[in-house]
Amino acid sequence: MIKLHQFGPAWGLTTTSPFCQKLETYLRMAGVPHQVVRERDTRRAPKGKLPYIEEQDGRLLADSGFIIAHLKVTQGDPLDGWLSPEQAAQAHAARRLLEDSLYWVGVYARWIDPIGWKGTEAALFAKLPWFLRATVVPLIRRGLRRTLAGTTRTRSTRSAARTSTRSATCSATSPTSSASGRVRC
Repeated sequence: MIKLHQFGPAWGLTTTSPFCQKLETYLRMAGVPHQVVRERDTRRAPKGKLPYIEEQDGRLLADSGFIIAHLKVTQGDPLDGWLSPEQAAQAHAARRLLEDSLYWVGVYARWIDPIGWKGTEAALFAKLPWFLRATVVPLIRRGLRRTLAGTTRTRSTRSAARTSTRSATCSATSPTSSASGRVRC
């Protein structure tokens, strides 16, 4: 049985990470027997991130997309195997939209936006000792701010995140072009 290592639950979800959620959902929907192992420490993870799986032979595999591709090759593709090439391309485009564009808007909403941060702080860090909340948590947020500043989808402002979300969503929903070449939806 595969062991799925992922972050613990919050906000009524089985895990706080979208990529952990994606992999856990895939395993459930594909009927792959697995055991969930709740993690907070990412140092054992092959790429220093969650999720990762531990196969029966002890081999560790990281990255939700790579793991799903590996499972499709080794165990078949019960979910997407029936898709036409056009449908597979559309599914790939939707996945890229969610993972490469809208993901960063979610990161901003949870970790940087003051309203979202209140909920994140309460759900994830309320039980930490005060000295960790005062030292480690600001370091995590600072690192995320730097990462967000380097993305093209958010520029660390609420209005930019909203605009980015609208733009990414419009581009995925059959937009029309105006005379100026701008996308309308």
